[in-house]
Amino acid sequence: MIRANANVNRVQTAERARQTITNSQEIAGQLGDVKNKRRRRDAGRSLLRFCRAYFPGRFSLKFSEDHLRVIGKLQEAVKHGGQFALAMPRGSGKTTLAQVAVIWAILYGYRPFVALIGSTQSNAAKMLGILKKELRLNSRLREDFPLEVGPFWALGKSARKCEGQRFEGVPTDIEWLADRIVFATVPGSAASGSIISVNGITGEIRGQMHMRSDGTIIRPSLAILDDPQTDKSAASLTMTQEREDIVADAVLGLAGPGVKITAVMLCTVIARDDLSDRTLRHDRHPEWSGERTKMLYEFPSNIELWQEYARIWREERGEGGDGSAATAFYRDNRAAMDAGAKIAWPARIEKGCASALESAMRLYLFSRRRFMSEYQNDPEDDSLSATGRLDPRMVAERWNGRPIGEVPLRTEHLTAHIDVHDDLLFYQVAAFEPGFTGAVIEYGTLPKQPDPYFALNNVHSPLAALYPNRGKEGTILAGLADLLGGLLSRSYRRDDGQTMQIALALVDAGYVPDVVGKVIRQLNRGPQLMASKGFGIGASRKPYSDYKPEAGVRAGQHWRIAPAPGTRLATVNIDTNWWKSHYRDRLRTPVGDPGAITVFGQRAEQHRLWADHCGSEYPVETIGPWGKVEEWKTEPNRDNHWWDNGVGCCVAASILGIRMAEWAETGQRQRRSVSLAEMTGARR
Repeated sequence: MIRANANVNRVQTAERARQTITNSQEIAGQLGDVKNKRRRRDAGRSLLRFCRAYFPGRFSLKFSEDHLRVIGKLQEAVKHGGQFALAMPRGSGKTTLAQVAVIWAILYGYRPFVALIGSTQSNAAKMLGILKKELRLNSRLREDFPLEVGPFWALGKSARKCEGQRFEGVPTDIEWLADRIVFATVPGSAASGSIISVNGITGEIRGQMHMRSDGTIIRPSLAILDDPQTDKSAASLTMTQEREDIVADAVLGLAGPGVKITAVMLCTVIARDDLSDRTLRHDRHPEWSGERTKMLYEFPSNIELWQEYARIWREERGEGGDGSAATAFYRDNRAAMDAGAKIAWPARIEKGCASALESAMRLYLFSRRRFMSEYQNDPEDDSLSATGRLDPRMVAERWNGRPIGEVPLRTEHLTAHIDVHDDLLFYQVAAFEPGFTGAVIEYGTLPKQPDPYFALNNVHSPLAALYPNRGKEGTILAGLADLLGGLLSRSYRRDDGQTMQIALALVDAGYVPDVVGKVIRQLNRGPQLMASKGFGIGASRKPYSDYKPEAGVRAGQHWRIAPAPGTRLATVNIDTNWWKSHYRDRLRTPVGDPGAITVFGQRAEQHRLWADHCGSEYPVETIGPWGKVEEWKTEPNRDNHWWDNGVGCCVAASILGIRMAEWAETGQRQRRSVSLAEMTGARR
């Protein structure tokens, strides 16, 4: 009897515990009524009113005319559809506007499924984190949207409560995940069962859909892209093309087959021909209604006073000041310095400045290039920028209209270079005239890749697939033998009808020197084929030009031909820093001028990946005991192999006797000597 009573008590205790949990999961009595119906109603008619009514802290400054126009475009898109690309200056509140527009679209039931897309998955996750905070902590939203927002408040800080949450005994199917929010299914809620998803633009965008509690399937009907590019992607033709394709295919296809999605891109132009710049161009993307806003619509007319302002500011900052003297100068001359200027957002005044115009002019005077791109959305041509690096967009435009493999009339020599890797062999063939005018007449890989845009770390068709059942060295050996055998035996047609062959091909022996030596001996091409190895000779090392003559060593323009250590194989040792600067200069020389290098073809698009390789490295000017040197560095996660090919082709041309007119009779261009003061100054 005692045991039976104990069992009953345990059952009753368990039942009470289950009932307690069930009661805690029930939210019907917790949501309440709308506190301010008029505020909610008015905000539903106007996105601008919604911003002001529910997010006063995030929109504390008075809106500019541009803000009002952008907000109007967002409202039109949410309510009526369309595709809008709107470029705004950096720091104009694009992300905040995007987030608030998403909340507005969902809470009023204008859009049941909104996809918010950022430049990276990390940035997308940050945007979702902010949205979650607004939905869970914004007290005004809680007051006026109890059925829509109240279920999130009921979760507290525990997303685990989602699974058991109920409204009048029925599961709400609310979700609070890392990549999406699903609003509670609640009768009477305008957002019942609605979804906000977030993704990085290169993430898993395709195929988004959601099944609601009643079994209906919904797909995104609105996509908002918030700054969908990074500094790195904007600098890369390949990454820009990839993102452009994603927008055209994946993003605009989110609504499903045959259904047109509404899309808004809020962006900033970083570089000419980047994703933002392309999307805003009506000639390229007429399907987008593009508009560029600026920080400064008219520059002040008295630029001399602003130059004096800049001088005062620099001197003051150099002495540890805070810029207040420059601001005082501006206050004393404000009428004259403001004359002619038209500022877009008068309320945007940075700390320490007396006006929005002073804030803008500081940006302009001390970083003109950045100001014109990120604040004016009108980037300048930076192909000759002081950074010393190449702009891939300008390189891709250097096409000469010739078919692949065709040799210009004045060509004296054809050269080639092969860059060796486990999965791919990169090669390039170039034609050179006197004075180092040149043309890339062919480039490619073995095996040839099916995708026009690829990376070495993600190869679809590797060498091993072409030469199966071999080890690494055997695979590379077979590939080199086939590639070189074909290139060196091939005849290239010149404009006058004569045929030419490659006079000298260099093979990079830095990776597998023994394999390179074997294939050179196997092919037995004599002086037509040589091994090469690059050395980045910096300012702290003696340049080849200062080496004394040695028996058995042939020296030339920052290269030396000598037997490889331990072998009799002649190897070209290359000062890669010097030759990369030389090749960069050839790709910057205006097309048609002596010393310019061009590339075959008639379209820039076909050379995007090649041009990306050419823009993958950047020089850093250093000073040391042996002079001033540009030391070249490679950007992380960037392929540079066709760039190395181009450098090798130039070296081979120099070995064959091609030279610049300004080179000294010795065949060497000396480094500029530097003083002890310059050296010590550079080290501080």
